Amino acid sequence: MAERESAGKKIQDQLLDAVRLRIQDLDFGLMVDADINEIARRMASIVPREFSGSRLAEKTGPFYDGAGLQSWLGVSRQALQKRRDAHTILGCFTEDRQWLYPVWQFRDDGKLLPGLNSTLKILAQGTADGWTWALWLQSVVPGQLDDKSVIDWLRGGGSVDAVLQLAKHDAAAWAA
Repeated sequence: MAERESAGKKIQDQLLDAVRLRIQDLDFGLMVDADINEIARRMASIVPREFSGSRLAEKTGPFYDGAGLQSWLGVSRQALQKRRDAHTILGCFTEDRQWLYPVWQFRDDGKLLPGLNSTLKILAQGTADGWTWALWLQSVVPGQLDDKSVIDWLRGGGSVDAVLQLAKHDAAAWAA
C-alpha cells in the first residue's frame, strides 16, 4: 500500500511540474475574473485513471470516466453516448454501471487513432462487448502486425487494411 501511495505521489509531483512548465508562458492578464477552482476542477477531471477491482480494467486501462472525457472533448453526455452507440468510440461498461473509455484509443488532439472507428464498427458485428474489444485491441497476436498490438500498430502508422482484415476474421469467429 505504501509503495502505491509513493508512486501516486510521484505521479502527482510530475503532473504538477508539467503543468507549471506549460502555464509559465501564458498571459493571465485576460483571466482576471477566472474561477481558478473551476479551472483546476476541469483539469483534474480529465486526468486518466486506473480503475481497480476488475482484472479487465487493470489489463486495458488507464481510462477516462464519462465526465472526464466529456470535459476533455467538450461534448455532452448525450453526444458521447451517441458516439459510443455508433461505435465511433470505445466504451467499456462496468459492473457498477459506469462507462469507462480507454485512453489509448485517442491521439493527443482528442481524435481516435486512424482506422479505429472502422475497426470498432467491424468488431461490433460480432457478439463480443467493449471489454473484449479492448483486450483484442491491446493484445499481440504472434505473427500478425509485426508482433504489435492493433493499437501500437495503428499508432505507428501501420496499415489500417491489415487491422480491418483481422477484425473481420475475429468478429466472424465471435459471431459463430
